[in-house]
Amino acid sequence: MKTHHTIALALTAPWVVLLGYDFGHRVATGDGTWVTDSDLIDNTVLSFLGTWAIGIMFASLAWVVHKEREHFAGAPKAARWARRPLLVSLIALTLGFCLVSSTQVALSVDSGFFYDASGLVAFLAISALSLSALTVGLASARSMALGYGGRILALVLPTVVLGIVTALLADFPASPVFGTFVTLIGLATVGMGAERPTTDRVDPSALQVNAQ
Repeated sequence: MKTHHTIALALTAPWVVLLGYDFGHRVATGDGTWVTDSDLIDNTVLSFLGTWAIGIMFASLAWVVHKEREHFAGAPKAARWARRPLLVSLIALTLGFCLVSSTQVALSVDSGFFYDASGLVAFLAISALSLSALTVGLASARSMALGYGGRILALVLPTVVLGIVTALLADFPASPVFGTFVTLIGLATVGMGAERPTTDRVDPSALQVNAQ
């Protein structure tokens, strides 16, 4: 296993477990937990550290996407195109959590223009991440060019649907936990077990762009 995969999995695994805990709590009580609702965390220090931990996790995923540019260059065209918005959104979320959100936590900022604007930017970044990850997954569903991660990302859409159906049957608000769970695991494992790109499959222009 490559170093970037090891680090990404080590930083992602705890959050995957916590998301599973949050989902179980929702099923049992109908309410979310501090994992998906930071307002439930009363301790400023814990909230600050948690915010930084999430940012560092996104940084590790961005590292994986950057390091696996060679495999992206040999992936289907849609996956190659989706790599750039995927990487940009991961970097944006890294900076957002490590700098913006942590500052808001430290200064107890929970309203105002800056708070609302940063929330909008975060929403756009998360939307771009979700759509680009889904695109990579759907494009890689029949290919091992991106390894296990590409195949796992192909499960994002059905797991989101499963989450909605489960919420309806269990009578509690729909949660993005299922989709987030699969997205994190998929991104952390992009390139693991991938076929080595051959010269005829690699798009040289895509490799050159991806290296930027």
